[in-house]
Amino acid sequence: MKVLPFKIPRNNGELVVLQHDRGQYIYNTLHQHPELQLTLVRESYGTAVIGGHIGEFKAGDVFIIGSNIPHAFRNDDIFHQDDKNLVADVVYIFMDEGLPKTELLNLRKVRDFFINARKGIKLVGAAKEKIGRKINEMINLEGLDKVVSFLQIINYVSQSSELVFLNKESANIRVDENDGKRLNDVVQFTFENYDKKISLEEISNIANMVPSAFCRFFKQRTRKTYFDFLNEIRVKTACKLLLNKDLTMVEICYKSGFNNLSYFNRKFKSITSYSPLKYHKALKGE
Repeated sequence: MKVLPFKIPRNNGELVVLQHDRGQYIYNTLHQHPELQLTLVRESYGTAVIGGHIGEFKAGDVFIIGSNIPHAFRNDDIFHQDDKNLVADVVYIFMDEGLPKTELLNLRKVRDFFINARKGIKLVGAAKEKIGRKINEMINLEGLDKVVSFLQIINYVSQSSELVFLNKESANIRVDENDGKRLNDVVQFTFENYDKKISLEEISNIANMVPSAFCRFFKQRTRKTYFDFLNEIRVKTACKLLLNKDLTMVEICYKSGFNNLSYFNRKFKSITSYSPLKYHKALKGE
């Protein structure tokens, strides 16, 4: 399977394509496609990479991913072990903003929806609950009923304030197949080795590039430096480890890939706006 671009199966020229996947873990290869993607996580949890955004996902979450945004949903490592009690259940809805040339899709509200989606969106609050129910209902719809339901989602989201934009600007970045493979290799290596020391030379070799070229390559395609990306993954890991009452702050620091406690504290606060200790207290409701 090609890493990038990713081809969405389309039966008989369908305007709206719904895909319901249930398995041990989510397809986690970094990829992009021209279709806008609406994602409902019914069961599962892990880390989402959407453009330059790195964040957690869990059951009930709803994401809107615009055209040609590189993205991947990666389950936590436990999903890749032989644990039959864990299931990844996800519904995807795809619509190609460039396919239909109708007056309906020239409406300003619809155009604005697709433009905003290029930043990546996570729904929260009542919007998340309402759209989640709507997506579940769409599993049993066909043809025009499915299109109408999707347009109702667009109408609701376009009027909602319960949206979190995941990137400050459009994350629409066209990546060819060769660059896509490089980028995916780097992302996969990072997720598998974030808890170890990773040098610029080592990660550049993964991309089969010299360090200076790799730095330009990664920044152009993610709008952040590689080590910003790496530190975000480490901090997100530390956030999860803070749920473990048996681990000390020093143990959490090292298990998440940092080798210096003061640097860990500084990076954690710059990314979350909390010190690790305050974040830990907030988790406990103190």
